[in-house]
Amino acid sequence: MSDSPAHTVISGPQLNQRFVKVDWRGQVFQDIEFYACHFEDSILREATFWDCSFENCHFEGCDLSNANIEGSSFSQVTFAHSKAVGVQWQKTAIAFQARYTHCVLNYGSFFKKNLKQIKLLNCQLKEVDFAECNLSRADFSGSDLENSRFLHTDLREANFVEAYHYSLDLQQNKVKNAVFALPEAVSLLKGFGIKVKV
Repeated sequence: MSDSPAHTVISGPQLNQRFVKVDWRGQVFQDIEFYACHFEDSILREATFWDCSFENCHFEGCDLSNANIEGSSFSQVTFAHSKAVGVQWQKTAIAFQARYTHCVLNYGSFFKKNLKQIKLLNCQLKEVDFAECNLSRADFSGSDLENSRFLHTDLREANFVEAYHYSLDLQQNKVKNAVFALPEAVSLLKGFGIKVKV
């Protein structure tokens, strides 16, 4: 007997649907279009979304941890008070427009994604890979960036005010006109061997 998850019964375009407290953990979706759909208090852990599209959708209080979203596109999608630990966002389609508020996105990866003007507000972003991303004009306000990776990342005009635990090398990233605030901004001097006494 196969241990692979069964396909969900959902098929065809899903337009203006409301999914409340659904449990789709481990289920498989392929080529499904979700337009203006609202997901609330739902479990999507380890679900697989092959080449699906999400447009103008909203996730509230959902758990998408370890979901496989390879080849799927996200356009004008918002995530609020949701959990998406270990998600490999870099595997999504080129089209990617998302906003995250009060979300837990630890151990995920956005490697090489174009995330210009993205909002990542009051989120947990521990050990997230942002290497080679375009994060120009991104907003990290209030987010925890402990051990997150910034390497050859475009952070021009990005906002790090009230963000904390971040560590980035000013020589390995583009940071012109990025905004930082004390005391967290002191961490930017580590790469220069400078000690600051308060």
